[in-house]
Amino acid sequence: AMQLPSEGLVIFVASTTGQGECPDNMKGFWRFLLRKSLPRDSLSRTRIAVFGLGDSSYPKFNIVAKKLVRRLVELGAIEVLPRGLGDDQHPTGVDAVLTPWVAKCWQALREMYPLPEGLVDPEPDAVLELVLTRW
Repeated sequence: AMQLPSEGLVIFVASTTGQGECPDNMKGFWRFLLRKSLPRDSLSRTRIAVFGLGDSSYPKFNIVAKKLVRRLVELGAIEVLPRGLGDDQHPTGVDAVLTPWVAKCWQALREMYPLPEGLVDPEPDAVLELVLTRW
């Protein structure tokens, strides 16, 4: 978590558990973000993208992703695209929102970080390996 202010780009995937709680593995990170000693511009050089995993049958649908975006922006982070809010209740599940969100995310990333000459984007249906970092 302490390294977050030095990151240029961070993509978050956040789930909401129970009745609107963040998962156990996010609690330390959330405490870090809520520290009063963090300067309001501490994330001014950090670009973010946030995707939430939720279930609209719960009253606090995707509240963790919503609060996360709000707090990151309060600290100066810049959204590279609007947050995505996946819904387990959708007939095709979270993929209904995730698939178009990932496509928009790739587009935003390519605008910010063009590929070197001679390289091409992977096929849209290609399976991409994700590296998950625990804060």
